[in-house]
Amino acid sequence: MAQRHLGHDGLDDFPTYPFATRALCEGVIDLAGMTVWEPTCNRGNMVRPLKEYAARVIATDIVQYTALGSTFDFLSLERGAARPAGAERVDWVIANPPFRLLEEFIRVALAVAERGVAVVARTQVLEGIGRYEAIYQPYQDNYTFAQFVERVAMVEGRLDRLASTATAYGWLILDKLQPRPRSLIHIPPCRHQLEYRTDYIRGPLRPRLQRNGVRKLAWRGRIRAGRKGFRAYRRWW
Repeated sequence: MAQRHLGHDGLDDFPTYPFATRALCEGVIDLAGMTVWEPTCNRGNMVRPLKEYAARVIATDIVQYTALGSTFDFLSLERGAARPAGAERVDWVIANPPFRLLEEFIRVALAVAERGVAVVARTQVLEGIGRYEAIYQPYQDNYTFAQFVERVAMVEGRLDRLASTATAYGWLILDKLQPRPRSLIHIPPCRHQLEYRTDYIRGPLRPRLQRNGVRKLAWRGRIRAGRKGFRAYRRWW
């Protein structure tokens, strides 16, 4: 039951819920002033919340789903390809890579990022001899796994607020500069605080929200209140 079933194209098209990315930025890593590369940008569901925290976000993917990102094969860097424009210096690589290519993505990301790498993955990422030898043994003093205590129900091809899943997810963080010796932390319940209605609006905001300045300010106020409430959990991390 705890697996993701790929479609016929095999692109591993499982968009990341924006609240899951905000949880990473709120309580696990600090992206203030940082440049982030998201090499699996998909439809931008991770890119948009990253822009709320990082100074600059570079968005690419092997397939261009929307106009938000550009087309680039991240793993081609290992074969000597040149970086895309603007990605000459990158602090963090943050992504939701295909699970079957996780080790390759992490290896390339560590060569690219000056600070570190964070990938969202199934909890099964903690097991496996290959991953132990490639990730956990060489970086045993620099990794953290942040486990979601509530389920992040990723489904193929779309965001679905009502979806459920038997698959557990967490963030695997490899920080080159900050030792995190074999650390396991839990991300407390946060979906209620970090999920916004705008996360599920396709395309630009509806015109009535753009024209009505009073209502737009009230909406932003609720967003700020939600983030403030979530920060109260951080003392437990």
